[in-house]
Amino acid sequence: MDYAFKAVTIYVDSKDNLFTVPNGISEKYGGASMEIDKIRSLDSPYTDNQIEELLKDALSLCFSLNPNEEDTSLTPIEKFLGVKGYAKAVKDKKLIVLNWNIDEGYYITPTEKLPRKGYAHLKKYRINLGLELMKGELAKAVRDAIQLSKI
Repeated sequence: MDYAFKAVTIYVDSKDNLFTVPNGISEKYGGASMEIDKIRSLDSPYTDNQIEELLKDALSLCFSLNPNEEDTSLTPIEKFLGVKGYAKAVKDKKLIVLNWNIDEGYYITPTEKLPRKGYAHLKKYRINLGLELMKGELAKAVRDAIQLSKI
C-alpha cells in the first residue's frame, strides 16, 4: 500500500548518537501516526553518507509494522534503551523529525524540549528539502536541525 506521508522521529543523545524511530498507522486510535518498534541507531562519529543511509532506511520502514496497541506502557525508545519511563529515556536527548509528504516532499523540523510539557516543534526553523533529495542535503539538514534543537 502506498502512503501519502511518512514520518521518522530522530533522537540525538549527548554524544551525538542517532536513534531513528519510523512511524506506522494505528487502527485502534483512528489512523493516528505512532512510533513503531523498528529503531535503528548510528554511533558518532559518522559520515554524511551514513546519516543519509540511516534515514532512508528509516523512511523505508514506515508502515512496515503496526504500532504496538496492546501494550502501550513502554514507548519504542524505552524498549530499545531498556529504560522504564519516557522522561528518563529522553532526558539527555534532542529530538528532530523527518517528514515526507506527497505534496511538499521532505522536510526536517527541530524541536525544543519544554519542562513538563515535552517537545515543541520549532516550525519557524523547519528545513524544506523539496520533492527530490539531493546528495548531501539530508545530512546537512539533520546536522543543522541538531544544532537548532534545544533540551
